[in-house]
Amino acid sequence: MFYRFIVLMLLLIASPVIAQDAATCPDTLPSRLVVGELAQVTPGDGNNLRDTPSRSGQRVGSIPGIGIFTVLDGPTCADGFAWWQVDYNGTQGWTVEAVEGEYALEPLGVPVPDAGLTYDDFGVSFTLNSELGVEIIEGEVAEVSPMTGAPRRVYLVFGDSLGVMQVIPTASFNESGYRELLNTLRTVLADPQPGREDEIAERLLFAPAAQVARSRGRAVRFDGGLAYRYVGRIEQNTLPIHQRFDYLAFGLTDDGQYVLTFRLFGLKVLIFPEQPEDYLPFFSLDLDDPEFFPAYDAYMAEKGALIDAAAITDFDPYLELFDLFINSIHIDSDAITAMMQTEATPDS
Repeated sequence: MFYRFIVLMLLLIASPVIAQDAATCPDTLPSRLVVGELAQVTPGDGNNLRDTPSRSGQRVGSIPGIGIFTVLDGPTCADGFAWWQVDYNGTQGWTVEAVEGEYALEPLGVPVPDAGLTYDDFGVSFTLNSELGVEIIEGEVAEVSPMTGAPRRVYLVFGDSLGVMQVIPTASFNESGYRELLNTLRTVLADPQPGREDEIAERLLFAPAAQVARSRGRAVRFDGGLAYRYVGRIEQNTLPIHQRFDYLAFGLTDDGQYVLTFRLFGLKVLIFPEQPEDYLPFFSLDLDDPEFFPAYDAYMAEKGALIDAAAITDFDPYLELFDLFINSIHIDSDAITAMMQTEATPDS
């Protein structure tokens, strides 16, 4: 009898622990986040960060809509919310997962990358996580390019020429005849829904090549601005698809002073073969054959649809790791303006 009493007491003591399942905070939606993975604020309003998991906690910062963060701990149930401790660009705090029956946070299903390198020069700073497999960069204030028409800008090149970032004064677009391209970028960023890749002006890259198989577009927030990123290929020739793609992003600072363009090579889309397909019927046609480009465009559209439907693990590195990098970018408009004015002033 005494033994049965002890067993019963143990069960009663243990039962509250079972009830505290991580996904069962009362009066709110089931939790979906995972400690040690990346997550993001849903599009729209941002989330406050507090020093304790409570509405009475002191506000220590905020995460904007579509901001990506690291999940550190949680959930803690309080005030009718599931609270998670997170890190957003170095600021740690507690934030709620759902409000009034709608999720405010969503998991990305991507492990947190190892800490990488930090860059801070030429008025641009960011953290380059190690999973992207690229090295720190060299920068300069580049003059107008007579070959591509690129205006005066901050020009950053990643190690081994694996990528290029440009920060361009919006005033240069008016001076160099690219005002329509700037307006296109503003239009897309005003409503950055998936599927608007083709509206991004190709010449924002200032590269003598065509973009094909553009897909997987979405908005990505950086510190002080908003960008639209997508997966694409930059080709000077009409070639069959294989694994190699580029991660591309075009953004605008919130103060409207600077355009950000970014291209990083080395993204692999694993649903495609490592080498180009050997034969496609329409590739036997001459380029001036009226049937070639309609067939080529349909082929690229088909491949773009496959990329849109691909799983997170079909990309190497994960697209979200590139997004995390974009998230960390800070553009100091005042510093760049002062630096470019200094650079432009001739020695006395």
